[in-house]
Amino acid sequence: MGRVKIAIKWIVVNFLLNNCPNCLQGKVFKGIISLNSNCNKCNISFDENKIGDGATWISSSILCLLSIPSVLLFNFYLNISLLYLLLLMTVVILVLTTILLRITRYLLIKKFIKLENEKNKRQ
Repeated sequence: MGRVKIAIKWIVVNFLLNNCPNCLQGKVFKGIISLNSNCNKCNISFDENKIGDGATWISSSILCLLSIPSVLLFNFYLNISLLYLLLLMTVVILVLTTILLRITRYLLIKKFIKLENEKNKRQ
């Protein structure tokens, strides 16, 4: 259990600091969700073709799982009109989409860099 806590803490700290998963010095993102082409310190490539549409699929799935119960909770507990509910959920979905897309892109890049490093060690 200790290893899991350390791994989660490491990922969260490096994700929030926008650190490169390989060298922990360069930056991964140049905007909110746009990736740098490569790390300016270790020169590893952050090619978007590696992760493909995986980050979008994963974040969309999580967003669906979170938004449907949220709509039901907002509707039953807040008892607001449909127009306000629609506006509220639009804001919530836009914010969650950017957060989830950034997190999933970072985790997928970390995974592919780890796989590349393991493949290079075997050769």
